[in-house]
Amino acid sequence: VTRNGESPIDTPMVAPKTADMPYKPVKTEFGAGIASDAGSLVVNDQGVLTVLTPDGRPVTRTADLGSTNTTAPLGYNTTVSLACFDLSSTKQAQLYGRGAGPTDDLKMTAEGRVIPRVANRATYVPYYYSTDGYGVLAVVEKAYNTSKGSLFPATYEGKGEAVQWCADG
Repeated sequence: VTRNGESPIDTPMVAPKTADMPYKPVKTEFGAGIASDAGSLVVNDQGVLTVLTPDGRPVTRTADLGSTNTTAPLGYNTTVSLACFDLSSTKQAQLYGRGAGPTDDLKMTAEGRVIPRVANRATYVPYYYSTDGYGVLAVVEKAYNTSKGSLFPATYEGKGEAVQWCADG
């Protein structure tokens, strides 16, 4: 994915030289977008993004993608301005996959805001799998390097009936 004809993001998280999964344009009652064998991503006229199963059932949706902006501490005395949006979630949904550090040995699910970083003895990633039936991996273009580790500005936090994502850019 590129913006305004720019070169793809240089990151090991995606491989622009590898063929994408085949997809086709689609229009549904939830909006227009793309569909593949894995499901669909559509956006309606109000700016709401909806993720659909292969048979067209909604899995999650955002509020208006106009987003809110916030200033957020990433840790290690680094604060950045982030754009945020919420994905809908069931109250009982659990989020798995955020990575771990020394104090996380008994925690399988994400609690509080997950701030992706790589440091001595800890790695947290901008990824989760929700028991609502979908997974999200965020790709960011830049990192903030400090003497204590690298911070990646794509955070998320479960908030009851929503998962809030905030990212730089």
